[in-house]
Amino acid sequence: MARPINTKGLYKQPGSDNWHFEFVIQGIRIRQSSGTSDVKAAFAERDRVKAEEKKRIEGGFGRMTLKDAFVKYGTSHIARGTSDGKNYKANARRICDGLGEDTALDDLNTAVINDWAEKLFRTGKRVNAKGAGMLAKRVALHGKDAGLKVSTVNTYLKLLRTVLRKAHRTWRTLVHIPAIEMLVDGKKDKRVKALTRAQADALIFASPRYLRDYLEFLFDTGARKMEAVQLNWNNVNDLLGNAERASVTFGEDEAAGQAVKTEGSARTIKLPHQTRELLVRMRKMQEANGVWSSEGPVFMFKTKAGKWQRLNAFYGAFWNACERAKMPEWVVVHTTRHTYASLLLKARVPLIEVSRLLGHASLKMTADTYSHFQPDDLDQAVAALDRAA
Repeated sequence: MARPINTKGLYKQPGSDNWHFEFVIQGIRIRQSSGTSDVKAAFAERDRVKAEEKKRIEGGFGRMTLKDAFVKYGTSHIARGTSDGKNYKANARRICDGLGEDTALDDLNTAVINDWAEKLFRTGKRVNAKGAGMLAKRVALHGKDAGLKVSTVNTYLKLLRTVLRKAHRTWRTLVHIPAIEMLVDGKKDKRVKALTRAQADALIFASPRYLRDYLEFLFDTGARKMEAVQLNWNNVNDLLGNAERASVTFGEDEAAGQAVKTEGSARTIKLPHQTRELLVRMRKMQEANGVWSSEGPVFMFKTKAGKWQRLNAFYGAFWNACERAKMPEWVVVHTTRHTYASLLLKARVPLIEVSRLLGHASLKMTADTYSHFQPDDLDQAVAALDRAA
């Protein structure tokens, strides 16, 4: 009788065939996918990463300064001689002036970064004398608050976050990424925001093929991101049959790990024509590659190693696509759902129908979140009263 395989220390996430591992070194918790469904290979990858992280945390990788990080990122990611290059250089200089260009990345923490951001917002002052002189001229000329705009400070914070992520994930010169919180303008409208159809198309076009299919589906169905990731082909109805009856069911099988956020989340919606064509193409592609199964995932992609697997880690590609398409800073994956709702309401689809399509627990939730997208019908209401009179 074969001995059972020991998987202690490994675990699987919903919708993934690969083993994940987790360990703690000097109080720093590290979670990561092994990239394989083989137990022995997963343990080997865990041991390799653990040894590497231990060496890095204990100082084996050396210390990178803030200036070195921005120079390295600019050299590899920013085209010289372009407007983007000039803006990057100016913004990097501002960040290095404020936080200290010789500061080691591992010495940065959330408190230091937040204090610096708040100072920029309140006074706009640089560390060096030249910046202070420019600030004095600004105050003398305009006679108003000298602080920078929230959007300007957030531009610096986003760039800093991007470079620190690169240092941690790719260069392996930063042990722990400090939490960086964007400033919030209390005067700004806090209602949910949505993209226009043109912006949505631009984001889709800027995405790689596998992510493009996923985003098209989200924009056209209003599905939550994990509802789509966990979707299996047996949840797609009449795809190759009657085109008018093609539909998709969300949250049908909790046992299979499908997300059910609220009681109304389990729902069936009719597929738009273009979405049905998208799924037909995706199914034929999977069949041609011998990876299609009636119980298999809808959204898959081909790894560099030539292996097909369920779409899980897509955030890096998404943020890169947002940058290429010049999306607003507030855009996240869930914005696709807000955009779906806004387009329906602007097309005068009744709020109760939108609520059912979104799988909300109540009509009140839909109204509280999206009512500001509804067209203003006050003039029509008054005209109706006039006719009644």
